[in-house]
Amino acid sequence: MTTKSIAHLTAEEIDEACITIERAVEAATDADNYWEGRVRNAFSKAGLDVQSLEREPYHAVWTVSLNVGEDDFPADKNIASKQIRKSLAKAGLKIRAGELTVLEQRRGIVKAVFVFGSVLPSIDIMGI
Repeated sequence: MTTKSIAHLTAEEIDEACITIERAVEAATDADNYWEGRVRNAFSKAGLDVQSLEREPYHAVWTVSLNVGEDDFPADKNIASKQIRKSLAKAGLKIRAGELTVLEQRRGIVKAVFVFGSVLPSIDIMGI
């Protein structure tokens, strides 16, 4: 029986062998919606029902509308912001103080804006 030797590649060689240009573009432009899924999951784990979630193109600014119920949420926007941040931190999504702001609260719906993630690069996908 003959044996075949296994090539031992360095970490850099493995990374270069596995990444294609298409995959690099997907990762850079968030084409697979990884970040949106991660943010939605964190809100769900925190017990907050996401009604809508949007990220600004090329910026790390998110807008979220949450269905929180009529009586369960503090009326003060600063306290509500702090409560959401603490809930998200327990669910694994760390947002710094001052980077999440509750904009409005109406009939059990809370609209908030927050900063999370890195700024997406502006690249020309058509030129590749």
